[in-house]
Amino acid sequence: MAPTTRSKASLKTILFSPAKLIRKKLRTNVKLQTNSRLFLASTTDELSCTHNVSDTCTTSEERELRDLCIEDAASYSELAEINGQEIHRLLSNCESIWTVLWRGPLARGGALTSSQRNAHKSFHENLLLKLKATNTEMMEVLWRKPRMSCRQHLDIGETRRQINNMHSITTLLFEELLKYIERCPSPVNVYGTRCNLTTRERLTEANCRLDQAKEKLRKICVRDGQRLETQFHQFIASCDALNEFLSGISPGNSLVLNMEE
Repeated sequence: MAPTTRSKASLKTILFSPAKLIRKKLRTNVKLQTNSRLFLASTTDELSCTHNVSDTCTTSEERELRDLCIEDAASYSELAEINGQEIHRLLSNCESIWTVLWRGPLARGGALTSSQRNAHKSFHENLLLKLKATNTEMMEVLWRKPRMSCRQHLDIGETRRQINNMHSITTLLFEELLKYIERCPSPVNVYGTRCNLTTRERLTEANCRLDQAKEKLRKICVRDGQRLETQFHQFIASCDALNEFLSGISPGNSLVLNMEE
């Protein structure tokens, strides 16, 4: 945006306007400064804005509230994308480890009968495929930040619907990952205790690698799961604030959907 020259009276009005206090009210831990995140955000959508490029926001308060909604949606989606990429990598590692085991040490011998071996193999393959499919579904519905020229035309109701959908899939994914971590037996336990030294070494090595991958998955579910939950509720609070503001300006003409929708 090109610099403009403002009178002292105009500058005073901007510095002490209600819009300047909105961020402080909703983000007590954020300094009152220009939201550089919005200006530095990537323009993921390569399509040019098809709307009228004039600013449709009627007040600076509405503009600030819309910026907060965009910022929160972007933060949630970015964290979900980072987790999705790491989860895909870890699940692929687990799948690769088990594939090698079923073709090697677990292909024969051990305490398993043929039917038990097939049941274990089917269990691992199907469960990992299901987890990867859920993770892929989450990655496919990631919310993308709009271009700068289109931000003030953003449909907040549609954005809220998309973030709600993302959050439902992410929550389900983390729940299923934790179940997998709890239910997945170690290669040593699957094979049994009686085996030669070479087989034991291969099983123990695979066991350690799987434990490391499962521990990383568990940390993602616990640590980042809580962060995503917090970020989601922060986004909802921003949407509710915008909804309340728009309702006050024009009762019965809110743009933001309720949670039930």
